[in-house]
Amino acid sequence: MRYRDADKLFTDSRKAWDFPYGAILRKVLADENRLAIVRMVGNCGEVCACDLLADLNISQPTLSHHMKVLCSCGIVRCRQEG
Repeated sequence: MRYRDADKLFTDSRKAWDFPYGAILRKVLADENRLAIVRMVGNCGEVCACDLLADLNISQPTLSHHMKVLCSCGIVRCRQEG
């Protein structure tokens, strides 16, 4: 699975911080692992789940949970490969 588009999160910063979406966004990004995921995807453009697992040193179920949260908020998008 690959994740991308974290850089689009900040394209319209005013809208991103409007209430209530801004409150949800701040809560989602308050987790250090989710923030690290967003930074990695933003810097690389697209990241394989295996690379996220190796760099963050977290379990696959934990990564899946964080990605579900990030995808449901529209912060990142995922696509299956292989």
